[in-house]
Amino acid sequence: MTKTEAIQEAVQNLKSGNIILCPTDTIYGISCDATNEAAVQKIIDLKRRDQSKSFIILVNSDRMVNQCFKDIPEVVWDMIDLNDQPITIVMDDGQYVAKNVLNRDGSLGMRYIKNGAINEILKKHNKPIVSTSANFSGEPSPMSYDEINTELLDQLDFVFPNISEEEMSGKPSKIIQIRSNGEVKILRK
Repeated sequence: MTKTEAIQEAVQNLKSGNIILCPTDTIYGISCDATNEAAVQKIIDLKRRDQSKSFIILVNSDRMVNQCFKDIPEVVWDMIDLNDQPITIVMDDGQYVAKNVLNRDGSLGMRYIKNGAINEILKKHNKPIVSTSANFSGEPSPMSYDEINTELLDQLDFVFPNISEEEMSGKPSKIIQIRSNGEVKILRK
């Protein structure tokens, strides 16, 4: 399967409410359409994840950011424009996504994707997608395809071929919380 075919297959699966494994800008992630509550629940069940744990979404356009948040502090746009490393930004008042994607306080984490296969998937899907590490809850996050538990892989609807690792940093993103009152907090370095 070529990379182009894999991207097309990934998008078809997302649109069908399926869960997939795909390369991101950091590590391999399990993904689904972030607006599909049933698909998000499939990920929760698959990972044996506590319902109270939230997800991050991946976006690739200003339009998606504006859809997913009510108020966006100006510093967020600066961080998106200036940051050359993967960064997840958690903001208040998430919207447009399935309720089971949001934090209990209504906040939502997002990472703005600028290139790679995951960017092409986002362009063609034209909606935000959930991204979570490719592991069962409580296990270490795999840093490469070979470290992903085969029991987990067998339960996914589509697995992106191992052809894009050069696009990934191989480590989780930094996480920064920016509250609507301007308060900034680093959650993960």
